[in-house]
Amino acid sequence: MGLEEKYPDILQNIESAVTQFYRKSPDLRDRDVMKAYELLERHFRKLSMGRKLEEELPDELATELYKQVLSTLEVRQKIIGTADNSEAETPKRRFSHALKEPSKEEIIIACLRKVHKSAKRWNKRNGERGYLGFVVDYV
Repeated sequence: MGLEEKYPDILQNIESAVTQFYRKSPDLRDRDVMKAYELLERHFRKLSMGRKLEEELPDELATELYKQVLSTLEVRQKIIGTADNSEAETPKRRFSHALKEPSKEEIIIACLRKVHKSAKRWNKRNGERGYLGFVVDYV
């Protein structure tokens, strides 16, 4: 089962935030979106290791988009997190790494990689706003 079937809500939240931002900021280009995806991947990778993103972010469209998508994902986590608390109280025994359930951060990183790969493909195929054109029509 692919990410599209397992986590369509996360993928849609990410791309919906990009679409909303693009409608408010028509100067946005695919390269800004891809940079924001890279920043988000790095942020969640550090969170999964127990660290926070401490670097100074440049003031540009990619950073603004990064903040909007991050905010959307954080709101989603708060809503979903209240339903997941009951499972967190009873730890499960794991005998194999293969049986390990991915963390929330690992799931989000996988989803970000998926949309980042899509952005690269659509950008290569249709130019500097190829991905944005695809996402606006799709979402």
